Amino acid sequence: MSDPASPGQRDWLRIALDKIGDAVVTLDAQGRVTFMNPAAERLAGAPLDAARGRPLQDVFPLLDAATRQPLSLDLAAAATHPAILEHPALLEDAGETRPMRLTVEPCQESDQECSGAVLVLREDTAEQRRLEEELRRRAEELLAADRRKDQFLAMLAHELRNPLAPIRNAVELMRQVETIDPTFQPSREMVERQVKHLARLVDDLLDVSRI
Repeated sequence: MSDPASPGQRDWLRIALDKIGDAVVTLDAQGRVTFMNPAAERLAGAPLDAARGRPLQDVFPLLDAATRQPLSLDLAAAATHPAILEHPALLEDAGETRPMRLTVEPCQESDQECSGAVLVLREDTAEQRRLEEELRRRAEELLAADRRKDQFLAMLAHELRNPLAPIRNAVELMRQVETIDPTFQPSREMVERQVKHLARLVDDLLDVSRI
């Protein structure tokens, strides 16, 4: 039986990790990076030599997808879990967040102590599609609200404009009455000023609706 740790098998393992599309990262018991395959290097934007020995969060700033707080991995607690752990996470990248699926498999020594972990990071395309659909839905809601606002402003402007003509006619009648009774003049001037002010407001509403 061949030795599972033989150089030939290690070479095959290295080739497989180099070719795999998912980002594979190994950590020591303190959560420091010990290995990254090329996909992980691309995801981190840094080579293994620059990442080795650094805490995971320094290399991959991960957020918990539910709380949007920095993701904390308790490897010692995870080592007692009977199965591989999966975490929906967000990776902060150049000011943006990318939905990721993080798989954690703790490594145990014979005495049940955690000696590290193997992490696999892959982009969560289902979550990405959900977020994109949510953005589209919100954009459609905003457009619909904007259309309702335009319709309301147009209706309001129309309803306010309708009474202006008879009010202007009444002002003209008051102007004619002034020749007989000058006491009408202050009232007529006040009404005329308010009519002009209302007409400007209606024009502004129409301009906003057009914009």
